[in-house]
Amino acid sequence: MKIINLFIAITIVILSLFAYFHLTMPSWEERYKNQIAMLQNVINREIDKISIVIYENNNYSYLAIYDKKIIKEFMDILKKDTYIPNPSTGQYGSKYVITLHSKANSDLIKLSSDTFNDSIKSDSVEVTLYGVKDIDIFDLYSKSVINSKVFFSLFIVSYGSGKYSFRNQKLYYFINKYIKGKGLVYNPSTNKWMKR
Repeated sequence: MKIINLFIAITIVILSLFAYFHLTMPSWEERYKNQIAMLQNVINREIDKISIVIYENNNYSYLAIYDKKIIKEFMDILKKDTYIPNPSTGQYGSKYVITLHSKANSDLIKLSSDTFNDSIKSDSVEVTLYGVKDIDIFDLYSKSVINSKVFFSLFIVSYGSGKYSFRNQKLYYFINKYIKGKGLVYNPSTNKWMKR
């Protein structure tokens, strides 16, 4: 009798949890609509500045892009070539945390290159949207440098792992042309920003 009562209690708990998650979690269609809406919200802005924390070869640097032509090229690539992916490998050798600045506010995104090491070559980039606005990623990078903290540790604590992920093939070439190997590094001994 006790075993039957225990079985009934466990069944009720499992069914209750299933019903709770089924009713509170958005459906696949709703999640898809939200994902597309967030992407549209980001790519349809008039961007004035791209602020980037670059992580390559276990080193960090910072780059700000104000050139209207380069910004337009970046936004055009985001608009035309971004798609919802299959699950990604997660093997990322390079990461680029970006805030896109418009007159109204800013949006936080992260680009992750699939090139994990020299033996793996891929031209696909993961684009992660965070739904975070009104920040400049430079502020968090400066904080990490001044306090001798690992940037990505502070970043994950502050903003988590993101809301939605996409893929983009052409961003890989944009990164290689305008971002990779560039940026400034803070030198604490001279208290100055220097080229890498």
